[in-house]
Amino acid sequence: WPGAVQAVNGRANEAGADREARGLLLAPRLEAALLEQDGPMRVSCLAAEPPVIQCLMLREWLRSGGIRPPGRRRLEASIAAFVRAAPDRAPEMSWPEGRVARFGDQLYRLPVVWPSVPDNEVVKGPEPRTWPGLGTLSWRPDAGQAGLVPTWLDAGVTARVMRPGDRLQIPGRPRRALKSLFRQAGIPPWPRRHLPTPVDAVDQPLAVPGIGVDARAAASGDAVALAPVRAPAERPAATDWHDSQT
Repeated sequence: WPGAVQAVNGRANEAGADREARGLLLAPRLEAALLEQDGPMRVSCLAAEPPVIQCLMLREWLRSGGIRPPGRRRLEASIAAFVRAAPDRAPEMSWPEGRVARFGDQLYRLPVVWPSVPDNEVVKGPEPRTWPGLGTLSWRPDAGQAGLVPTWLDAGVTARVMRPGDRLQIPGRPRRALKSLFRQAGIPPWPRRHLPTPVDAVDQPLAVPGIGVDARAAASGDAVALAPVRAPAERPAATDWHDSQT
């Protein structure tokens, strides 16, 4: 028995030494790859490493966010998809314990289950309005084309989330798909699903927080106007939800 105990202790010490060595190997790589301490990971830094280091980096990054990593095969296949994806693509990896998505040059750890989206609601007047899972929509005093003509709110508008095919014409620019405007503004796909968007009587967007106001509803000159501001709801249990104020 003493020999068996000694052997077990020896293996435990070796495993501890292996973990320490792995930590020393990964620490400088993770520090260079993360946008901020324990934040999203740069895909370009991950791509610069050999496959075995890529897997170790991604596993350690997931564990640091309290997420159990998936199996090796799924991890390797997903890393390949993340690294090879075109700049305008947003591939995802999901498994029962977690979800990771790419946007631009970053990987984000996201909720396994997305927050629910409430029904449409009529907004009348500039008072802040809060929706569970969406956040709070308020209106900042502004002037000219940066804001909405206040009479739109006096009459009442409907607020809903973005839908496929939505378009917006920012004053002085051609009408464009909201999807393109979001991408240009650097807003990832997941916060887009939770942006309260005021629409008119024919369900066309009037203003989008973080993007702008449609030309037909924008104030002119130095006229008094109201610009939409959205404060996000309490963020879900996901390390890199990164749903900031817009």
